[in-house]
Amino acid sequence: SGFFGSGKSHLAKMLRTLWTNQTLNNGSDARSIADLPEHIAKHFDELSSIAAGNGGLHAASGTLGAGAGDKVRMAFLGIIFKSAG
Repeated sequence: SGFFGSGKSHLAKMLRTLWTNQTLNNGSDARSIADLPEHIAKHFDELSSIAAGNGGLHAASGTLGAGAGDKVRMAFLGIIFKSAG
């Protein structure tokens, strides 16, 4: 749903955490503490294997905003470049 407070942003953050297999404060990684179905866990394992030989994984997030107007591509690239540092 598109309602405020429905958890869309939280879901996106959790997916990013699983995608990048973020190391948590206690030293464990995100995928090891998640109760994932076996077929999903296998896909994440494959993702990690491919990423290991290709520079790792990256996730970017942001909002385009109404000010993007007809410059959506530039705004999108801005989000990507900002996240990459």
